[in-house]
Amino acid sequence: SINKYEENSLNLSILDKNELSNTPTIRCEFIRKKSLFKKKIPTLEQLIYPIIIPEIRIKWDQNFKEFELIRTINKNTHIARMVSTYQLTMIPEREIYDKRTFFFDNGVFYYFSSSIPDELYPPKEEPVRATNYIGALIIKEDNENFYIDSFNQVDLKMKIPEVLIVMSFPWKVKEFFDGFIELFNK
Repeated sequence: SINKYEENSLNLSILDKNELSNTPTIRCEFIRKKSLFKKKIPTLEQLIYPIIIPEIRIKWDQNFKEFELIRTINKNTHIARMVSTYQLTMIPEREIYDKRTFFFDNGVFYYFSSSIPDELYPPKEEPVRATNYIGALIIKEDNENFYIDSFNQVDLKMKIPEVLIVMSFPWKVKEFFDGFIELFNK
């Protein structure tokens, strides 16, 4: 079934399972007015750096306990390791290793990521390794707004139904973007 959530320029669609997977799929469309940036409106390139650069992201994004680049493949592609905090998933920490690539094309930012095979970086006992991760993020702009469109699917290896996590996702997305805007307004 598809659950929809709409509020304050946030459109969230959650497919809790489909014919290919029991892992929830989440699509989030978010519009943020440029007028929310009080000091200076960032360029699109400035806007994405706090998302993709681990040293910056770990300082403001409360969802990550750890976030580091493991290997650089080229200037736009690398392997990263992330460890979530309890508040992101409402369960003990989860670790994700993923390969990510990003680029600009015709004024639009594209960011794609997917989990890597466990044998490349074997899981430890703790934290639990989340798997089957697929993510896409597209950010574009016009004179008034930034438009953020994201798609995510990940198996968090939970003992409780993942739909409980999905139910909390709308406020986590809003919290994420509020924190992001606050970073630029400091």
